[in-house]
Amino acid sequence: MEPTNCAHPTANCASPARSTRRIALLPFDDDALNCTVALWYSSTAPKADPKPKLEAAYGNGLPEGNTRSWYPDGRRRGEFRYDHGVLAEARAWSAKGAALPEAEARAMAARDRAADDQFYTALEATVRDNPPRCDADGRKS
Repeated sequence: MEPTNCAHPTANCASPARSTRRIALLPFDDDALNCTVALWYSSTAPKADPKPKLEAAYGNGLPEGNTRSWYPDGRRRGEFRYDHGVLAEARAWSAKGAALPEAEARAMAARDRAADDQFYTALEATVRDNPPRCDADGRKS
């Protein structure tokens, strides 16, 4: 797990297992999440592509725009829209594909955001504790 750029890090995180499959992409600008965050489910099957878990738009460290999530089998799980970090719209589905009432979708969005924030913090700590080796010009050496 390492930043992909010395001057402007993007946490490009790989699974700690034997493979180097990507599990997360966390783009940063001025030390804040900015742009599209992506998470994938870890796969234990050899040569299997990891399945998407989450795509979330961020601006200045806050959810901004659309967040989409999927169940491990690929079914859609949630679609949420944020305006400056505030949940503006929520749609969600059960693992069997049934639409959930809006109150349940909003509760799912709140639980997901808390869990995702904890995961991002853990990944950021790993990246922070393992910086790339860079030369005087800021290039990876």
